[in-house]
Amino acid sequence: MTSRRWIGFALVLAAGVLTLAHSAAAMGGKGGGAAVVIDSVQFFDLKGGKTNIEILGGGFSNAAFPVVSLDGVIELDVLDATTTEISANVPPNTPDGDYSLMVSTGSLSKQNASTPIHLGGTLSVVCLDWYITTGTENHVHVEGYVQDENGDAVSGALVTLENTVDGEVYQIYNSTTFKYAGYNHGESCPIELAMASGPTGQACCIGAAVDEGGETGARSCPAGLYESLVLSVQAPPGSDRKWDGNTPDNEIQFNGP
Repeated sequence: MTSRRWIGFALVLAAGVLTLAHSAAAMGGKGGGAAVVIDSVQFFDLKGGKTNIEILGGGFSNAAFPVVSLDGVIELDVLDATTTEISANVPPNTPDGDYSLMVSTGSLSKQNASTPIHLGGTLSVVCLDWYITTGTENHVHVEGYVQDENGDAVSGALVTLENTVDGEVYQIYNSTTFKYAGYNHGESCPIELAMASGPTGQACCIGAAVDEGGETGARSCPAGLYESLVLSVQAPPGSDRKWDGNTPDNEIQFNGP
């Protein structure tokens, strides 16, 4: 092939590539762009009974302004959207319950994503289980047990407790709830509550006690009356449930090792 023919072939090939690129652009980038992915969902209450949902992820502006819906039926009002974040309002008077939150930027499968969420409902700390472990040094522990409005166990809720001895705060404790029965199996709680709840990890006075010299960090717990106050309960990811604000009655008298 002569040099002239090579040049002619290259020009035809380049023209074909440009034509394909123009066709793809005219179709709104169909088949291109990153896939829609939902990484996390956060909830914020607004005035007028509205709930705002902040969706973090990727691919939210592949080809069109994203459509956000619940179960593909209830469409949300999209306030703002970037490639990685969407802000949308849930319509007022949307019934509480479980939904599939759906984000769509087109008809292709990769242009659609969904994640389960829950709207409304409450979280309750139904029992605070105090107990003493024995051995060479005795220690005092507490676990919280959490249920939802249906009386079902809740795992993944972040619970913050303020623990005191004789009315003095010795510890602010944070823990998520789990699916297991707890270290103490809720033995000082009504059995039906403990078995149908998500327990926190065990908060212990080790490291918070004060020794005879007034220094913190003593290995044994000080004698006194132990109590706990629930400061907050944060719903698990994907849930809009709110803590009811209540702390169940709880205390234990510890007389020392």
